[in-house]
Amino acid sequence: MWGGVGMLIVLSVLLLGVHILEARRARDIGLPLATVIPDIEKRLNIIEEHVELARVNEAINRGAPEEFVHMYVLPRDASMDRLVSSIEVLRDVLIKDGKLLKMTSIDIGDNIVEGEMSRWPVRFTVNVTEEGLRTVSLFLGIAGFFTVADVLTEQEIRQLFLYAESENPVGIIALEQFLSADLLKYTVEYQSLMDMVRKSFVSPAFDRLFTVLQEDSLLKDVRILLGGELGERLRRNNLWPLRFITVDKVTVTDGEAGTLEAKFETSAYSSK
Repeated sequence: MWGGVGMLIVLSVLLLGVHILEARRARDIGLPLATVIPDIEKRLNIIEEHVELARVNEAINRGAPEEFVHMYVLPRDASMDRLVSSIEVLRDVLIKDGKLLKMTSIDIGDNIVEGEMSRWPVRFTVNVTEEGLRTVSLFLGIAGFFTVADVLTEQEIRQLFLYAESENPVGIIALEQFLSADLLKYTVEYQSLMDMVRKSFVSPAFDRLFTVLQEDSLLKDVRILLGGELGERLRRNNLWPLRFITVDKVTVTDGEAGTLEAKFETSAYSSK
């Protein structure tokens, strides 16, 4: 019983990322994701010895990542309404911030079947400032990311677990909860989520590593992107998590009024 429950905890952290990773591999595009975790059997033994069944059940029942995959990230339906709405929310926020002058209509091509996935070409052009271009690129780059773990690289995840296991193996539960936290929730509650982990790991070495990851990794950019009005609008309009998108090509030229004209050619995916 314990072995199966422990395995479910590991899978709950990584399930969404595995789905996205499979789609990215189909397009030969890598995804920074925690796909390598220290020896599972060792961690199952730790859970057996130190964690009450109730706490394990609580960790398992935090949510159903696979359900979010099929509903939002890699939906089985062909509707692009939610995708278009999310890009339009981005447009409106950037116009308000003075980072985007205008955007063309969003052109969606016919679907292309690729194995177990269907892909729709999605194209649009924006006239933006340099900061606006960076924001649009980051927004599209994290489309499909759902948890904190999805944003971190394999090496960053590996370092966290190595430090955690050497200092306090039981605290791995708290670390897993942090890594599996909803990314949008993290952007507004990251301090409390960090404090949760720091209660389990008190060494200066772990604290330095953990702090560096918040400030020097992609997590900081995501916090800035989603921690303000954009994230609030996505949440309010039920547009989070974002549909899985890959950026196939970006062509940037000088635009009008001192802006940059960026033509984005992307692909949106659905599962069968």
